[in-house]
Amino acid sequence: MPKYFPSLDRPRVTIQTKDLAVCDGHLAEITQDSWLEVIGDLKTVEVIEADAQPQKKSLVLSTPFAGQTHLPTSGASEGDKIIFNVDYKGRQIPVTAQTSTLLEEVLDAVTRRLGICRKGLRATHDYYGTMNPDRNLAHHELENGDTICLHVEQIGGKPVIYLHSPNEIAASVKLSLVPEWEFSVIYPKVPIKEQRGQHIEWTIRTQKDGSLVETSTGTEVAYLFWEAETDSRVPMTPPLSPVLGQLPPAEHFSPAHSDLHDDNAVVLGVDSVPRYLEKALAALGLHLEARTSFITYWLPSILKHSFVALRFVPQESYERAAPLDVTPRPDVITRVFMLFKGLSEDVLNEWTGARARADEDVVKWQGIVGVDASRMADTGLFRVLEWGGMEVLGSQRVLGEL
Repeated sequence: MPKYFPSLDRPRVTIQTKDLAVCDGHLAEITQDSWLEVIGDLKTVEVIEADAQPQKKSLVLSTPFAGQTHLPTSGASEGDKIIFNVDYKGRQIPVTAQTSTLLEEVLDAVTRRLGICRKGLRATHDYYGTMNPDRNLAHHELENGDTICLHVEQIGGKPVIYLHSPNEIAASVKLSLVPEWEFSVIYPKVPIKEQRGQHIEWTIRTQKDGSLVETSTGTEVAYLFWEAETDSRVPMTPPLSPVLGQLPPAEHFSPAHSDLHDDNAVVLGVDSVPRYLEKALAALGLHLEARTSFITYWLPSILKHSFVALRFVPQESYERAAPLDVTPRPDVITRVFMLFKGLSEDVLNEWTGARARADEDVVKWQGIVGVDASRMADTGLFRVLEWGGMEVLGSQRVLGEL
């Protein structure tokens, strides 16, 4: 850094620090261009000779959110070096690294640079295909100028299962998940079995008042509760292939790659969402307590935005992601799963169809989801009701193009 320390032999030394938030406890080099930007936040620096450089994976600091992030490339030929971008919510970070560098090293350096948590992020290559952090850049066929996109993992929020029977009965409730999903919370707690995805089973006894007793634990509950999060390292479950002479398969619902767009959603201002949901959920067969629980659970997340796009997933599609098997067989099963995401006012012109659709009769969701509301209201039947949802997070462009 000859401009500020002319006595230092720049080719032989670097000035490094751990004091900045982006360092995350690791030594990071301070460049000459960034010295004036960071000096006020420094308590200590280390002057390290080139021959004594520690063997570590550090980034080179420049002016915050400007310039490149460099991973170690010493000794690499020009053919082994690669320059690419990492995109997080529209923020582009240029990166220089060797093709032999593990993707995990890149993600660690970039998230430190951005000051965000590494956990819960998945990476895709130029908006297509989830990347494995344990493989190097060459494995992912990354080329100069390519873009790695970071997305927030999706979490299936509070799916709950009610069982209502005209008589007290013993029942088994089995729930399975495609490999893209993993259970994060279960109540009452039961063992998770692993075989081409995760599986759980509750053994319950229904009560006349609608409550349930989980017989293996003796826990009395109003409903069965589970939550799942996406596993970005698992390849997306492929959609069903069409069969000659049969109707085309239902929409393919992928937990990790689900999205909303102008053709399948409605767009509302957040002040209109509670009333819309109240009417839509009633049309889908949810009783008063279920409607109230649904709305109050999701309202805090919805109110963080100015506008939201929302839709309900067809039961047939949702069933493929989370198969539900109840014994004895219920007379009617209703599974309601909502997707929503926040929108800013400046993108509303891209959602003209969805905005107009918000004025349509909410009864249309009965046909889209595939529910029989009249049978769901028949108290003489053995009925199973599940509701849940997921906020679609991350870049709209990325999710829309996956």
